[in-house]
Amino acid sequence: MPLPSRRSLLGSVEERFLVRAYGSSRASAWVAAHDALALPFHLRGTVRESLARTADGTLRVVAIGRDKHLGPIRARLLDSRTPGVTRGIRSLLDPGALGFEADLILAEIHPWLAARYRRAGWLIVPDAVRWRADLAMLPPPRASTSLKADLSKVRRHGYTLERAGSTQDWADFYGHMVVPQARVRFGEEAWIPSERLRRELAARGTLHFVRRDGVRVAGICAVRHGRTLWMPVMGLRQGDTNLLREGAYSAAFSLLFAWARGEGCTRVDAGRTSPFTLDGVHRFKRKWGFEPAADPLSHLIAVRAGEAARPAFARQPVLIDTGSRLAVHPAAA
Repeated sequence: MPLPSRRSLLGSVEERFLVRAYGSSRASAWVAAHDALALPFHLRGTVRESLARTADGTLRVVAIGRDKHLGPIRARLLDSRTPGVTRGIRSLLDPGALGFEADLILAEIHPWLAARYRRAGWLIVPDAVRWRADLAMLPPPRASTSLKADLSKVRRHGYTLERAGSTQDWADFYGHMVVPQARVRFGEEAWIPSERLRRELAARGTLHFVRRDGVRVAGICAVRHGRTLWMPVMGLRQGDTNLLREGAYSAAFSLLFAWARGEGCTRVDAGRTSPFTLDGVHRFKRKWGFEPAADPLSHLIAVRAGEAARPAFARQPVLIDTGSRLAVHPAAA
């Protein structure tokens, strides 16, 4: 049997911290352990240079670190997936030593180095943010027109919630809902929970299906920790986007929140999204009343943008970590 690649091995190790960091009374200790183990892999990075042709002209881009984490942000900002030409290895300890002549520099850094980069004028962009809210405020008292329409669909289609949990139920959930939807949304770059993580979630969590006319149309896994309910994985039957438009996801939210109130929960962690504010899932969670929060396990990308690259951020606003909170960049005028 071939040995796993460095990338897949790192991903496997990182995945083992998810349940412990998000659903444990010793979360801070697990996060500290994760950061300590990750440090050796962030002391230096591979330098890649590329040219990106955008609506604003051709930009010179330098990326330092793993393309797995830098690529999605570069692609979103510049609509370019070209990793570029390798130019050696560079230490990431000193941001002052990364003075490349480039319109945009992206560097994958360790969380313990983030303050150093901020002081040097870099933006810190997490590759993922978490969404949290008080259960009593879900849905918000002043629901948006969009959310009111979603809730109307929930009532009109007569969705119901079914608690499940057999081995076959979990297999159906991942095989017919989670994986197909991930493939529809992200293609080959989709994150698919490993078998090990699936077993952990099945042991710690509860599984609910949303039914319509007797058919399971959506599923949601929730893990209880104290009075907080964490929702790490959801899925639609066969990734059918029509079900999304017909309110199946909204039904999963509203029905699960009603169940959670009965269980004595007071807080909800609705999982993660990308940091880009125009993402559909990002907007969906915000309209429900969730607020973004820093994710202690996210990868951090330090960004230095020259004048020519700034229009990219105007087209794709992103959440940055200021050290005390998350803020939208560029800030609204």
